[in-house]
Amino acid sequence: MISHDGIKDSLTHCASPPYFYESLNREIALVARNGGVFSLVRIVLQFSSDYEFKIMEFSHVLKNLTRDEDLIARLGELEFTILLRGQEREAATFRKRISLHYENEIIKGISQVTVLKGESALGILSRLDLEALTVMSR
Repeated sequence: MISHDGIKDSLTHCASPPYFYESLNREIALVARNGGVFSLVRIVLQFSSDYEFKIMEFSHVLKNLTRDEDLIARLGELEFTILLRGQEREAATFRKRISLHYENEIIKGISQVTVLKGESALGILSRLDLEALTVMSR
């Protein structure tokens, strides 16, 4: 469910899908105009019960592990995507920070892509969907 303003997911208070897609297009335009780079990190969770509480807890951890300029979105019932500004190593560092908090107990897998020059939102999201989910290890 999306909040009344359409900007946040009502359960996690992360960005809603429409707001995330709009922000992604804006970030692509900004990178094309000013240079720079960003990555998307996709995290798929696995729960069998009590998932709403665990999702809220997980989103809180994500907010604590990201910078203010990064954007966390809940794009599926058990799926989060994070837009991380900066080089690929920032995304790798973020993935390591996540692994310090969680092993495979709730995370089914994680994937990451970095925007390519001239790439569209649909292009980068398609690559992210096709990227194999990897199991995290400490």
